Amino acid sequence: MAKQKDNRRQRLLPDARELTPLERHALKVLGKKADACRDELASGDGQGVDVTVRVSGALGVGIAQTVPKPEKPSAVALAGVLLAHFGPRVRQRVIDAAAATYAKEAEAALEEQVTDDAERLVELCTRRGQQHQRGPVTGLLAVEVVARGGEPV
Repeated sequence: MAKQKDNRRQRLLPDARELTPLERHALKVLGKKADACRDELASGDGQGVDVTVRVSGALGVGIAQTVPKPEKPSAVALAGVLLAHFGPRVRQRVIDAAAATYAKEAEAALEEQVTDDAERLVELCTRRGQQHQRGPVTGLLAVEVVARGGEPV
């Protein structure tokens, strides 16, 4: 039991050389800015990085909430439900006609009423669920390069 308490204490009080969860999220927020300069990187493995930075500022952690999560039916499930209403020969004719129509750009080949009915069918078959969503982590952070390659800047 004492060992379990020690392990719990170690997780709550991280080693000074490890990042806290807040510090990790600060780096994650800063990392989002890296997407803007991705095209400036050269391709290749083993590109060395040795930089020491100072990060300061504030993070905001949004409130968790439950949000609606619609789950549309898969194309296979919906087609299966429809095809189940036909016998083998009619089913094959429907499949052939659908494949031929789809080859001609399905949306352009369908009448507006058919498209409206298809949208209504998908809407009626959509399941309504709920999903727990954590609040976003945002920040206003400053980054200062302290050293590169072990040498102060």
